[in-house]
Amino acid sequence: MWLLGVLPAVVVSLQATAIFPVLWQTVPLAGFAPHEGAAYVAPLDTSRFPQSDNPPDILMENGVPSAFPPTLGWGIVATDGLGRYHVSQGAIYLSATDNSDPRSNGRTYQVRRPWPVSRLLFIGAWLVALAVSWVMAGRVRAPLFAFLLRPPFWSVVALMFAAVAANRLWLFLDYPLVAIHPDSGSYYSVAEMLGTGTLPNFGNRPPVYPIFLRLVFAIVDTALFMSFSQMLLAFVAAVLVVYAVRTWRTWLSFPAAAAMTLFMYSVTVMEHDSAMLSESLYTTWLIFGFGALIAGLRGFRWGWLAWASTAFALAILTRPAGFFLVVSYLLVLGWMLYQRATRRAVVAFMLPLPVLLISMSAYNLRVVKAFAPTTWGEANLAVATFLYWEQDPAYPPEINAGIARIRDIIAERYVVTNLDRNLLDQTWDPERLAPIFVQSFNGAALDVAMRMGGNYETAGREWIRRIAFDSIAKNPGYYAKFFVSMMYLYFKPPSEFDFRAYLLNRAQVVFIDRLFSPSRGDAFMVRLGKEFANPSPGRVIITQPDPAVSMALQDRILLPATPWWRVYHLTYVVRRALAPHWIWPLVWLTGLLASAALLVKTRARHHGAFAVFIVTISTLGASLVVSMVEYSQPRYSYPMEWTYLLTAVMLPLLFWRDEPARSPSR
Repeated sequence: MWLLGVLPAVVVSLQATAIFPVLWQTVPLAGFAPHEGAAYVAPLDTSRFPQSDNPPDILMENGVPSAFPPTLGWGIVATDGLGRYHVSQGAIYLSATDNSDPRSNGRTYQVRRPWPVSRLLFIGAWLVALAVSWVMAGRVRAPLFAFLLRPPFWSVVALMFAAVAANRLWLFLDYPLVAIHPDSGSYYSVAEMLGTGTLPNFGNRPPVYPIFLRLVFAIVDTALFMSFSQMLLAFVAAVLVVYAVRTWRTWLSFPAAAAMTLFMYSVTVMEHDSAMLSESLYTTWLIFGFGALIAGLRGFRWGWLAWASTAFALAILTRPAGFFLVVSYLLVLGWMLYQRATRRAVVAFMLPLPVLLISMSAYNLRVVKAFAPTTWGEANLAVATFLYWEQDPAYPPEINAGIARIRDIIAERYVVTNLDRNLLDQTWDPERLAPIFVQSFNGAALDVAMRMGGNYETAGREWIRRIAFDSIAKNPGYYAKFFVSMMYLYFKPPSEFDFRAYLLNRAQVVFIDRLFSPSRGDAFMVRLGKEFANPSPGRVIITQPDPAVSMALQDRILLPATPWWRVYHLTYVVRRALAPHWIWPLVWLTGLLASAALLVKTRARHHGAFAVFIVTISTLGASLVVSMVEYSQPRYSYPMEWTYLLTAVMLPLLFWRDEPARSPSR
């Protein structure tokens, strides 16, 4: 009975969203009006509900379908015509196949489109489905509540998997394009050195991501499999967090699963999960580490605590931005000693992180003559302070010459971008200051700085550190504005948009620039690009393959809306409606303050409060590390964004007394 009540709503939704339309109609077009160039505009019926962002309407001339899919805008219809068309809400912008006037060329024009669903039918079908569901829930409320309070873990994982697959499948099935950035080559070159007998330089590129690439490509030597592996690991880490929260309160399983799924719906997460960059694996280690920590704090289970410490170290050895975890590690260790945790639990958590970091430092001492897990920190400090580097009589002439060159480079950036540096003295508005500060993140200037004083890993790092600290001491207001602006950007909710915007750039690199083609004569790029050396466009439509011809990217490359994309689009709508709001950083801040207050009140005896506190204080630590030396774009802030949503789920732990540790039902 429940299926019979819900099935009509599902069928109507599939029809309305054009994911699986059953009924189609052919609508004649009339009332053409000139628009621009070869484009003419005609009205379309707008009765269907909900209105689609990318309707699958097909333009037909004399009953023959157009050779082109709908374009994302009417610009290319106006400039190139030849049967191209764009469907908007309430109108269609079209061109004749010979760019003639459709009002007088004697041809008929129709649109074949899914039969429109009225608002009344759509809402009515779902009201019936909700009413039937309510009645059925009333009949089985006892077992239903029992299921929601103590759901089998497999059911939670199954729902998470289905939800994440709905968000990601289209990328593999329809547009399997992996992002390969300029930084990807530096990781891949290190990966190629592994196993050759040469000791790689892990000072600038820590070892974990190159090792990951080496292992993945040893299994399947394709970039697509690398992307799939990153997504799979990210999903497993998210499941671990759900399990960890479940160990505290079983009824929080579904809310935790919803929080982690909503995080994975982020366009920023999808971008880095499908890119050859270390951000995805770094985020995965963070989630693994805190998931294991949350589980381990419940009863001081030594196995989970050992895994948490190991994951923290691997995160640091993936991206140096993870150094905030050292403070988290010390807080947890101190709290465990204060709580008189078992010796096995303390030792299990205490050993892995320092052992791995000291081992990496010893390796770097041998290879690059620097006893440090990474040598990249000074480079970050340099780009954060380039705007106000000043020459000093106490510096040698060659150092002052380097500073002068850097100042010239930054000054050129202001001319090119038409920005007013005087804003640094006029405002504290982070939105206005951010474009100014981003100019200091300049590769050419950094190259100059890294060569000052000789070898970067030794004397060069010392000079950068000295100049940067001197500059901050002379201009504390500038650095304060930088820090405040970056903190604002760190917590600012990111914009959500259709992921095809990223895919357009990837398609340009592969099909237009042909960056990985053997014809360019670069063997390294061919190896780096893997299957993109001579790829088939597949569903990608290239309207103009000549890069010398000036054309907007969305007109040059068309990515038609597929049925699987429409499934993804539903998840995108959910994410856009729920996630990118200031409420979530505020919830995180509330959790931090409330858990800290409860710990003070209970003299740090409340275990649930400490679990919430260590997650939220770690997010603050991550924001501080990034905002002090980096430009806080979503690339650097998203790795801890999941804690905003998870804090909302874990807040109930503050309102219950701690219970004896128990194993959750499976």
